[in-house]
Amino acid sequence: MSSIRVFRPEVQGLRALAVLSVVFYHLGWTWIEGGFVGVDVFFVISGFLITGIIKRGTEAGRFDYWQFSVGRVRRLYPALVVTLALTFTVGACLLSPAHLQEFGRSMVWALGSLSNWFYLMSNGYFGTEAIYQPLLHTWSLGVEVQFYVVWPVFIWAAVKFLPTRLAFAAVGLAALASLGLAEFWIISDHADAAFFQMPARIVEFAIGGLLVWFIDRKPADARILEPLATVGAAMIIYSVLTYREEMRFPGLTALIPCLGSALIIYAGSARWAGWLFRTRPAVYIGNISYALYLVHWPVIVFYSYYKFLPRTLGDDAIILAICIAMAAVLHALVEKPFQQNTVGRLHLSQPVLLGGLAALIVALAVPAQSAGHSGWGWRLSEQQNKWLSQVGRPPTHKSPNVRGDVTSTKRILVIGDSHAMHLLPMISQYFGKKKYQVVYLGYRCVPLPEVTRWVDGRPMGQCTTFHRDLTKIIKGKKYDAIIAAARWTSSLTGRLDDFEKGVEGRSFFLTDKKNPQKTVANSHRVFEDGVRRLIKAVDQAKVPLLIFGQVPPAGINLAPCLPRAGTGCKPAYSKQQVSKRLQYSNAFLFRAARKSKYASFANPLKTMCSKSKDYCPVFFNDVFLFSDAHHLSYAGSVALTPKFSHYFDALLKRVRKTHKIPLN
Repeated sequence: MSSIRVFRPEVQGLRALAVLSVVFYHLGWTWIEGGFVGVDVFFVISGFLITGIIKRGTEAGRFDYWQFSVGRVRRLYPALVVTLALTFTVGACLLSPAHLQEFGRSMVWALGSLSNWFYLMSNGYFGTEAIYQPLLHTWSLGVEVQFYVVWPVFIWAAVKFLPTRLAFAAVGLAALASLGLAEFWIISDHADAAFFQMPARIVEFAIGGLLVWFIDRKPADARILEPLATVGAAMIIYSVLTYREEMRFPGLTALIPCLGSALIIYAGSARWAGWLFRTRPAVYIGNISYALYLVHWPVIVFYSYYKFLPRTLGDDAIILAICIAMAAVLHALVEKPFQQNTVGRLHLSQPVLLGGLAALIVALAVPAQSAGHSGWGWRLSEQQNKWLSQVGRPPTHKSPNVRGDVTSTKRILVIGDSHAMHLLPMISQYFGKKKYQVVYLGYRCVPLPEVTRWVDGRPMGQCTTFHRDLTKIIKGKKYDAIIAAARWTSSLTGRLDDFEKGVEGRSFFLTDKKNPQKTVANSHRVFEDGVRRLIKAVDQAKVPLLIFGQVPPAGINLAPCLPRAGTGCKPAYSKQQVSKRLQYSNAFLFRAARKSKYASFANPLKTMCSKSKDYCPVFFNDVFLFSDAHHLSYAGSVALTPKFSHYFDALLKRVRKTHKIPLN
């Protein structure tokens, strides 16, 4: 009897390792930052099992594509549909209109097993908004279902019409083609396509599929299996512990966990090295691994959303217990009965099974589509909807961008990254009334001449021209004044200043030609030299400059808090923590500007935060100020205009003095 047909406890143990890696990674445990490779382990297992089913059926002359597809539906969809129904119910009660709208759209795609395409076209898997996407994890189910559509036809044709060796070679060629496509997309700067699209993942399924041809060819000496299983486990554990979100993935880097998985499947029966995979706890977690995968991410998202402040280790323990309990129930009451084709004493014929699932899918798709269209704002009060409507970053425009009095010959230049962009509504409000044109340059770029910002190990290539030409732009004297702003602290500390999940492990540094090292200490030197070059340029050009310090960050997206606590919502950072975080950049910018005849410094920390309060405000005149953890919303930026007008008054006074324009 083929080894594929019998129950293989080591495969269930491998499933347990895969799902726990994913769960721990999604909990944000920093020591397991490569846990996302658990999905790749699942793909290898699926490729092994499915290829075996198709190959055996084809060789016996009884493979039926329809029956195979029904079996996959019975295996995947009942638990998925129940999970989606529960997730939608909780989401409708908990999520803000904007988040429910996004969730409703994602659910329609998930019902059609197309989540991978939905997230490819949106924020991606590793984005900071992932924590607000309860169905993000269903992207892998989309890939798997799409694989099940094409792979049976390919294997059936290869096995039926080709000799054994050529059929094996055909699968190998498919794997190489898929690997080549993944690498091509990655080097072509389409890494998200390689991550989400099924063709780039076929190599992982195929690695498991290739095992089918020699799974029964074990060495005569069983002791040889020991080092094979040991190496396989080591390859997976190495990937889980050392891989990072910012690395090239999948492609060649995915081969290590995938080949390790193949070794475990092949040699997992080893007496000692495979023992852990065959233990009862490992096998049980493997048995409920699909259910655990389905429920874990919605539970993490909703728990985090409700709390909205950083989770503790105790919170994670509660989440883990809830996930395992829900998975056990889902497996016992939904997965097993449908796999056995019975629910209680009722036998489910194919028409009943498929018709019932289709009806449930339609029943879920209708409200999901409705929520995806409107967000169901009727669930909240008028005041709550008003606050939530103020959440949203100022409209993003490609640089350059012109605002204010666009017909005026008097021009203010605003330079910097998104922290300059979120000031544009405020700046345009003030200077537009003064009959100035406001021009913005430098999308995502730090406004320092000859400086390169590195994000996750890569230079921001779109900023090369901006940094190179910034001095020329200033000396061109086309602008009456310049305003510079940036998220200074991220590049000066090497990391983001959020408590949000999804940003752990990311790196941010500054370099220039003299200081190419990507370290925090070097970033400080480059920052100081860059500020000096900026101020020297405006002094030589005799153009007034206003440098903005960083707006004190909320530290976490407070939108989930607004419907419940309203004006009682507080930022994750205390004023003392914010002051400590911004102390270095604010102090240096202030000192550098004070030495210049034409530069001045605006301190948002001092302007926005009261001395008598422990927290900086997130509301001003009943307007919610933030669009996320650190950007002002459009409404917030406009509302704060009076608070910052004295800086702009002083800048205009300097402009008039420089150009000898009468004050009246």
